[in-house]
Amino acid sequence: MVLNRFSCLALGLGFLTWGSSANAQTLFFSDNFSTYTDGAALDTDITTINPVTLNTINNGSATPWDAHSTVGGGPIAVSNNKAVALQGGTGLEDIHRDSGQSQPTGSTWYFAATITVTDTRSVPGTGAINPVYFMHFMEDTNNFQNQEQMFRARTYLLPSSDPSKFRLGVSSGTKSLASPTDPDFNNDNNVDGIDFLRWQLNYDRIGATNTTGDANSDTATNDADYEIWKSLYGNYTAVSFPQELSFGVPYKFVASYTSDDDDTNPGLTEDGYAKLWVEPADSSSLSVTDSAPHPNISNDAARPMKWLAIRQGTSGLQNGPARIEIDSVAIGSDFAAVLAALTPSATGVPEPTSAALLALGLGAAFRGRRRSR
Repeated sequence: MVLNRFSCLALGLGFLTWGSSANAQTLFFSDNFSTYTDGAALDTDITTINPVTLNTINNGSATPWDAHSTVGGGPIAVSNNKAVALQGGTGLEDIHRDSGQSQPTGSTWYFAATITVTDTRSVPGTGAINPVYFMHFMEDTNNFQNQEQMFRARTYLLPSSDPSKFRLGVSSGTKSLASPTDPDFNNDNNVDGIDFLRWQLNYDRIGATNTTGDANSDTATNDADYEIWKSLYGNYTAVSFPQELSFGVPYKFVASYTSDDDDTNPGLTEDGYAKLWVEPADSSSLSVTDSAPHPNISNDAARPMKWLAIRQGTSGLQNGPARIEIDSVAIGSDFAAVLAALTPSATGVPEPTSAALLALGLGAAFRGRRRSR
């Protein structure tokens, strides 16, 4: 078959049209934070949460992002066209944006982001950086029940064995706050000395709750709770990506969650699992999977994922310290679509775009014209 300049041009235009159509179907939204007021909070309303059900009472932000949790000062704000989450400061905030979809059971969703992490320890490179999750899928807040929140594919900033580096990690599901053996008393997804201190300060308390040292839900803080804490000391629920990452360098990552479609066996065919890729070329690149059992994964059918959330933790929750700058985010049902929607990172290899394919078609047409003379 011979391609003349017109067929090559049509081929290029066809690639452009196909790419736009595919993105429209598989990319729910992307945001590079370039349209927001510099220095302003990404969420512009003050959201009140029902303390029993955690349902949103007021949600009226002028931006596409809304808060579902806000405590203290220093909200997630925009600086130089980036969303900035200051982990380990005084402001706790969780914000979300509606994908416009509800995740069907058995399907896989993806979110991606380009981030730069800055070391904000008093002496950079020394001392601890505590684990903190900063991005995840979530259900509609109106589905929150009994202080249990359905989050999926929670993506973490994690410490590294080299204190001058950090890692990223992922957790499939939200730990139920009513879990029968839960020694994470401050709910930072890390079983450590802070949890022991809470147990110690509340020892012999009657009418205790999980936040006051009751790990086995017997309404008392006693030696049985200490034994549970001791057996799980040093654990946190995220699976760590093996690559050590450098502060001050932009990185792209993709996280996915496959919604459970078999409530009797949440692990069947990897439904109920989350995955994480860092600086991937495509979905076949190195990834890690959290396949640990989570007690509430089987709620996916009744309480599907709907939103993408960004979180900022506080020093009071032993989060960070670190500054996470988010250059761009994307969410959708196709790995390639969300990855292509990101701004390039410093270390990534850019994917060919529809414009590049069109240029190839035009170039072929031009060369064909030269040869025909």
